[in-house]
Formats: sequence, C-alpha cells, structure tokens
Amino acid sequence: CSYCIIPFVRGKCRSKEFSVAIKEIKTLVNNGFKEIVLTGIHTGNYGRDINTTFASLLSEIVKIEGLKRIRISSIEATELNKEVLDIIKDNAIIVDHLHIPIQAASNEVLEKMNVKKEEKKVKKIGFELNK
Repeated sequence: CSYCIIPFVRGKCRSKEFSVAIKEIKTLVNNGFKEIVLTGIHTGNYGRDINTTFASLLSEIVKIEGLKRIRISSIEATELNKEVLDIIKDNAIIVDHLHIPIQAASNEVLEKMNVKKEEKKVKKIGFELNK
C-alpha cells in the first residue's frame, strides 16, 4: 500500500531452491507427515528469482507418494494464474480452501491505497475454481 513500509524493509522475494524444497517435503513424508502447508510472502511468486514457477513446484509436490494433503496459505489474488488454478482443480490432494488476503473489496478504496485492483481478480478466481 502507499503508506506501508514493510515491503521496503523486507526486501525482495527469495525462493528456496526447487530441489531442496522437494527433498524437504519428501523427508517430512518419509518421517510420517501426511500434510504440508505452502506458505510465505507472495507464495504464488515462488521461483521467479530462480527461473521456475509456483505451478511447477505444485506439479512436483502432488506426485510425492504418501503425501495426503497440501494447503496453500497466504497467496495473493494476483498470483493465482490459470496454470496454478488448473493444478488446484485437478488434484484432490490440494485442499479446496485458499487463504487469499484482500485489502478491500472496493476498487475505489484500493486505488486510494495504491494497491492493484483485486475485486475482479477475486471474482474470476471463484468462477474458475467452480467450473
């Protein structure tokens, strides 16, 4: 937002190496964990700094034998592209709940806050997931 200093203090997004993330999840599953939660700051932007994508990561995670459930936490509406939505729809292992932080449901308020418009994007996501 126009008044928030957090993004400047936090710095740019940083992703865990793809192979390290997959290895960690496999280790957890091998140690009896059945569910993982993918979370972070701008979760859907995973991989932009290491030449991969969140969709690619999800595609690999759903293949891990023994993993029963995946939750996606704190993913921005602007980060949910068609590829990610399709993976979510096509894989029952991914729970049908998304935590999408929304600053406001009014584009007028968002404009005053200098935030990307979310209203139409959130409605579109709901439509895509219910197809």
